[in-house]
Amino acid sequence: MSWETDLQDWGDTRTAPAPTPDEAAALVAKARARKHSLLITRRVTMGSTMALAAAALLAILFQPKLGPTGWTWSPPHRVATTEPAAAEPSPMLEGTHQLQDDQLQVDAGASVVALRTGPTTRLRLDAGTVTATVSHRTGSETFSIETTSHTVTVIGTEFSVQQSPFSVRVTRGTVVVERSEDGSQWRVSAGESFINGAVERPVLSRPTPPPALPALQTMVLEGDLETARDGLTQRLQDDPTDAAAWRLLAQLEERAGDRNAAVEAWMTVVRVGSTPHAQGARYEAARLLSDQPDRVILLLTDFLKVDHPLAGEARLRLADAYAATGDAEQSRAVLEEAAKRHAGTSIGRKARRQLR
Repeated sequence: MSWETDLQDWGDTRTAPAPTPDEAAALVAKARARKHSLLITRRVTMGSTMALAAAALLAILFQPKLGPTGWTWSPPHRVATTEPAAAEPSPMLEGTHQLQDDQLQVDAGASVVALRTGPTTRLRLDAGTVTATVSHRTGSETFSIETTSHTVTVIGTEFSVQQSPFSVRVTRGTVVVERSEDGSQWRVSAGESFINGAVERPVLSRPTPPPALPALQTMVLEGDLETARDGLTQRLQDDPTDAAAWRLLAQLEERAGDRNAAVEAWMTVVRVGSTPHAQGARYEAARLLSDQPDRVILLLTDFLKVDHPLAGEARLRLADAYAATGDAEQSRAVLEEAAKRHAGTSIGRKARRQLR
């Protein structure tokens, strides 16, 4: 009988003799060995079961697709992360374009692309001619037009650029033209052009001198006022202190019916003319301003500080001006003085008539 049968029989019936100490130790050792063997078997069985379950899950997740020719495997789709390149801006149409505070005139047949707009603006001219009116820039702000051979940069101006043959014409302000090949630069100012790789400056011709003053006086007397005015304007541009020219201009404007312009010319004579010229100009201005008694009083009061052949007429006008302001007492005083100073003359007799 095996040791397992003997042990079982002894436990159930107690008929078999009890094992010796050595036999008991051997039985304990065999029992421990059997327990260890059972643990290993259970672990292997559990690991195999888990492996089979994982394999079944993978088979479900990655089930192959049946293609037209049999079983095939399709890898997962990956979305490209690279952004597409920016599209080239379209050329600007023929006509006038407002780029914020700047204005661009695109001629027929021109091809120009706005690479950047704003305080800093960059345009590329591929063909034809454009004309730009550019607002003033500050700091690092610029406006530039690029061609295949040159770049034109401005701070604030009006100019035109032609692509081929390359040329620049500046109407107002200053531009800098830079040649792309070697970086050479040229400054082109108002009235100048850049043609054939060089700055062209206009030839200044000396203006025709204005007619002499006697000839201008004849024009005024004959009624050729516009020609006379042009000549007088040119003379006064050359010499703003020409009192004789200002006097003639005042007479011209009075003939033309422009009282304000005539008064302004007479007052200029007061400022720039000699004492006799200034005195006469005060009287003439007061004569034209009869409807403004306050101004007349100021002008004639200064006029009468210096003796003048027109002093009698001036006193009568001064008396009328005081009367117009409601100052009857001062008006009477001026008339009494006129009657006394100009006794026996038409001025004196007229003053006495007004005193009655």
